[in-house]
Amino acid sequence: MQLLEYLGSARYRHARKLSQEMRDTGPALRRRLRRTATRFEKLIPDGKNGKKKSSNGQTEAAAEAAATVLKLAADLENPPTLNKNNLHPYRLQVKELRNVLQLADNPGNQAFIDALGEVKDAIGEWHDWEELISIANDLLDHGPSCKLLHELKANSARKYEHALALANKMRRDFLHSGRFRKHVIPRPVLQATAAIAS
Repeated sequence: MQLLEYLGSARYRHARKLSQEMRDTGPALRRRLRRTATRFEKLIPDGKNGKKKSSNGQTEAAAEAAATVLKLAADLENPPTLNKNNLHPYRLQVKELRNVLQLADNPGNQAFIDALGEVKDAIGEWHDWEELISIANDLLDHGPSCKLLHELKANSARKYEHALALANKMRRDFLHSGRFRKHVIPRPVLQATAAIAS
């Protein structure tokens, strides 16, 4: 009960803080978003005739996005072995690549994007359990025989194994180019890059 009360109180405090932040920065943020939207409109195709409003800007943006995809996908090959110490930072890399691919008009390989999303969510869920364990350890004084902490740790272990298995499967299915073909770009990454660049 103590843990639930603490979590409820923390949620209320954060919601109130977020609401205040939105009131304070909302008007300026809306103005900046309108200006940014206007800039982006100059880079996207005109829907009436299919011609680009700014061909050079569109080409440069597509080339930059494709290069970003190649770099981010290459970064996902590292670290060679995922573990509890590097899995959450790895999630941030997965999320970044997925975000870039989702922003593209033609992201290419949808199965790759779906796998990235599944990995991102699974790692995030495991990390949430780890955070809950940390809070419970700080808040509760139940000792080593605490059934609640034991159950939280068991759930976290299951979530970790699931997240790790998904991450390794995604790497094997979409990022590895072959055992004897180092420095060859994997086909799903090439498909996504080609779709963005076209």
